[in-house]
Amino acid sequence: MADCSQQWERFVKLANEIEATRVGLLNSCSEAIPSMMHVAFQAPDQRGAAFELIHWLPHESREEFLSELTELASYANKYTEEARKTILELPRGWTVANIRSAYEPILKRESADVEEFGLLLSLVNELDESFAKGIALQAEKHRNPGVQEIGTTYLARASSL
Repeated sequence: MADCSQQWERFVKLANEIEATRVGLLNSCSEAIPSMMHVAFQAPDQRGAAFELIHWLPHESREEFLSELTELASYANKYTEEARKTILELPRGWTVANIRSAYEPILKRESADVEEFGLLLSLVNELDESFAKGIALQAEKHRNPGVQEIGTTYLARASSL
C-alpha cells in the first residue's frame, strides 16, 4: 500500500505541474500554440499533448485543426474517437460548411479503403446526411468490393428511413 501512496503523491505532483505548465503556455505562448499543435498532430509522440491542450482553446481557435482532426478520425488509431469527438464539438454550422474540404482529399487517395470510407461516412453522417450520401455514392463506385458494400448498405438504410 505504501507504493500506491507514493504513486498517488507522484501523480498529484505531476498533475499540478502539468496544470501550471498548461496555464503558462496558454498565457505566454498563445501566438505560437497553433503552429506547435499542427506539428504535434502529425507526431505520434505529441498527439496526446495536442489533444490535452485543444480542449482549452476557444472553439474558433480549434477550427484551424479540422484537417488534422479529420485525418486522425479517418483511420483506427489511439486518437480516432478523440478526434471525432473534437470535430463534433466544433460549431455545427461552421463544421458542416468546412468538413467537405477536410474529408475529400482523404477519400481521393489511391490508398483510401474500407477503414477511411467507413469511419468518415459515420462521422459525416452525424453532421450532414447529404454529404454522407455523397460519400456513400462515391463508395459504391470504388474498386474495392468492401468499400462498395459500405456505400450500398448506407444508401439502403437511408432509403428505408
